[in-house]
Amino acid sequence: MTHDDCAGGILDPAGLSIDPESPEGVNRRASPRRPVRIAGTAWIVARVVAPPFKVEATDVSAGGMMLHGTSRAFPELEPGDEFMIGFPVEHSKEDVSVRGRLAWKRMGLMTLLGDWSFGIRFHDTPESVILKLLDVAARQRESPQKP
Repeated sequence: MTHDDCAGGILDPAGLSIDPESPEGVNRRASPRRPVRIAGTAWIVARVVAPPFKVEATDVSAGGMMLHGTSRAFPELEPGDEFMIGFPVEHSKEDVSVRGRLAWKRMGLMTLLGDWSFGIRFHDTPESVILKLLDVAARQRESPQKP
């Protein structure tokens, strides 16, 4: 299974769109967000030329994820621009790579993690990869790291 485009938000397997600007934090997804902290590297793979940049994911769902990072390319990015993001995953022999399309971006949301926050919806990402990320989120929730 892969996840394809939707207009205006992140598409989950049930076909619901997520609007990050929704009033009173209305959750419009069938697949819940799961808090996660995974550092990775992002590459913009379409339209905008920019060097790879560091990102940190703070939540993941079956349809997409929220990330934070700093890149001079962010002001030029538009919804639909494609990313490839690689994450080292504990208890896995290989890094995990996801492909996604920009759903939204906002400057200054979580400045400790980067100048920009953005949501991607998964695109051409195998279900097995998404399940690995959801498993990482579940393991982090079960045994939170101490500061």
